[in-house]
Amino acid sequence: MRGSVLRMLRSVVAVTLAAAPAVVAQTAEPPRGFTSVEIVGWDFSGLDGKIRAAVTKANAPGAGEAARRAAADALAARAAFLYEAGNPFFYKHALGDYRHVLRLRPDDAEARERADTIVSIYESMKRPVPTNGESKSGGTFLVELFRTTPKRVDFEPGKAYTEGGDVSELVAFVYEFEARAGQTLSVSVGSKDKGAAVFDLLLLDSSGARALVEGAGSKHQRLPSKGKYLIRVYSKGGAAVYGLKAELK
Repeated sequence: MRGSVLRMLRSVVAVTLAAAPAVVAQTAEPPRGFTSVEIVGWDFSGLDGKIRAAVTKANAPGAGEAARRAAADALAARAAFLYEAGNPFFYKHALGDYRHVLRLRPDDAEARERADTIVSIYESMKRPVPTNGESKSGGTFLVELFRTTPKRVDFEPGKAYTEGGDVSELVAFVYEFEARAGQTLSVSVGSKDKGAAVFDLLLLDSSGARALVEGAGSKHQRLPSKGKYLIRVYSKGGAAVYGLKAELK
C-alpha cells in the first residue's frame, strides 16, 4: 500500500478550481467547529452530513464516549474513501480526518497507521507535511466540510464525452453543461462492480435543481429549456467504478 501511495503522491499536479456555483445545498458559512473546502466534481455531501451531525453531537456539553466514537466512525468512513480513492489531491484531507479520528478514538490502530504513512511519505519527499486537521477556532479543532463545484463539460458536435471514476452510495461525481431547449442528451453509465453506477439528470433554474432523470443506467432525454444541467453519477450499493458516456445533439 505504501509504495502505491508514494507513487501517486509523486504524480501530484496543480489543481485549478473553477469559480462555478456549488451544486450541493450547503450553508455559505460552515457551522461552528467546521471549515469549508471547495472541490471540483466530487460530491461528499452524504458523508459530510453524517460527519456534521455526529461531530456536533460529540462536541455538545455532556457528550459521552458513545457520541465521541460515533463521530470517529463518521470521520473514519470519509477518511477511508479519501485514502483509498487513488487521487493524490485527497491525501492531505484524509490526514486531517485521521487526526480527528485519533483525537476522538486514540486506540484506532488503522487511523494511526494511515496517518503515519501519509506523514512519512511527505517527509521522505522533503515536502511540507499538510496541516489539515490542525487548525483551531475558539479552541476547537476545525473539521473540513466540502463544497462541490461541478466539473464543466463542453460538448463537441458529433462527439461523445467520456470519463471514468469511482463512486459510492455516499460519494458522487457531478458534471455541469449548458444546452438549448429541444436538444437531446444521451447518457450511459457502465459499471462492472457489484455497486451498480447510475446517474441523475437535473435542470438548474431559479428554484434550484429539478430532477429530470433519477437513478438511470442509460437514457435519451429531450431537454425542456435553455440553461444549465447537471449529471450526478453515484452508486446504488457499495463502491463502483464507472464509465460515463454522454452526447448532446
